[in-house]
Parts: sequence; C-alpha cells; structure tokens
Amino acid sequence: MLLKKQGRMKSPIWLHFIEKPLLNSSHYEAKCKYCSGKMGGVLANILKHLKEEYPKVNNEFRISLYELINTNNNTKKIEINVHVLNPLN
Repeated sequence: MLLKKQGRMKSPIWLHFIEKPLLNSSHYEAKCKYCSGKMGGVLANILKHLKEEYPKVNNEFRISLYELINTNNNTKKIEINVHVLNPLN
C-alpha cells in the first residue's frame, strides 16, 4: 500500500490516477491516467470508473484491477464480521 502523510493507508489503485487538490476535508479529486476523466477521489468512484474503462488498458492491468477489487471486497467482509462479533468495539 502507498503511504499517506496522515490517516489510513492509500489504496494501490491510486497508482492509476493523478491526485488533484482536495475537494473537501478528506477527498481529493482524481484524474484517470488513461482517459483523463475526473471524479471525486472516493475509492468506490475510482473502482467503478476503472471497471468501465478497463478495455482501454492491457491484460496485466485488468488482472491486477480484479485482484484489488476482490481484496477490497474481502476486507470489507472481514470488517463487517468483526463488528458483528464484537459490537462493543
């Protein structure tokens, strides 16, 4: 994962975007390196954009994109399970 100055780790998906100035206190604008499309830098928006644009990039990138999406989905499932099992935390 990529390091940030503060807060949690950045997703490696940001390697495919140019980080623009902050839109608000916690989200940057993201500019796609492949099509120059711009969007709010929320990970869900970025993943959606890449899923729609993936035919424009090579097979190696597509494979890594699907691995990242699956990793994100698995992480979310684990976090949800932890919260259900430990409701006081």
